[in-house]
Amino acid sequence: MAVRVKTSWRRSEAQIRLQVTGPKGYAGKLVKDTVRVTTNYAKVHAPVDTGRLRSSIGGRITTRLDAVHGEVSTNVKYALLVHNGTKPHEIRPKAAKALRFKVGSRIVYARRVHHPGTKARPFLTDALRQAAGSSGVRFGLDIG
Repeated sequence: MAVRVKTSWRRSEAQIRLQVTGPKGYAGKLVKDTVRVTTNYAKVHAPVDTGRLRSSIGGRITTRLDAVHGEVSTNVKYALLVHNGTKPHEIRPKAAKALRFKVGSRIVYARRVHHPGTKARPFLTDALRQAAGSSGVRFGLDIG
């Protein structure tokens, strides 16, 4: 006489999808980890003057029945200029007749200034590439 043990695992298509792509499924955990690592890396590598840019970086995860999305962003107005850099440009006063600024210990007035531009510091892109590269996650960039 033979002894047999049978087992089955029956789930609806929606339940299987939820277990794979839901917040507690494999994809959900992978996206959550990638967002966490990306956020941490971006905060460590963001340029710091006052700390406002660094402290504004945060991550968010959204889930639907068939997908998990992660996002790391900042709401600081100048973040895009820091991230992508700027081309050389002219600065003119908006409300006054002249710009006023300090050079060393002297106060200088000028009607316009030729700014040489700034080098790009892509802290978010670098952070995502670092985090996704270590986990094998495919990613898209939406900058701007």
